[in-house]
Amino acid sequence: MRLLTRRLGDQQPGPLPRPDLPAGSDLLPQIKHIVILMMENHSYDNYLGMLTGRGEGFPLGPDGQPEVSNPGTGGESVPAHHLASTVQEAEVPSQSWHATHLQWGEGKCDGFVSNIQALLPGHDATVGMGYWS
Repeated sequence: MRLLTRRLGDQQPGPLPRPDLPAGSDLLPQIKHIVILMMENHSYDNYLGMLTGRGEGFPLGPDGQPEVSNPGTGGESVPAHHLASTVQEAEVPSQSWHATHLQWGEGKCDGFVSNIQALLPGHDATVGMGYWS
């Protein structure tokens, strides 16, 4: 096995953040745990997109409400909306390979409603634009 190493050339390590302390000093002792939560984009929006101070959730309008929507298969616009219940119907929206590619829509992320209409007829397609707070 061959290991690849990154060459720094003539670069030297940068300055210590606190030169008055020894290298490796704990500068954040109040932090006990770091939790890394990895989610795909739509799950992030559903669960965390409306939290105050949240990273890059839904873009918000002047009224503090999300300013995003997705078109349905008939061209209707379905805006992001708060879900009344935290109970989600199983498999809606679908996370299948085909459904996720329809949702992604070549990077436009405009298929969250239309994929439910196309692949899960009879189900509430507006769920694809719902979020919890």
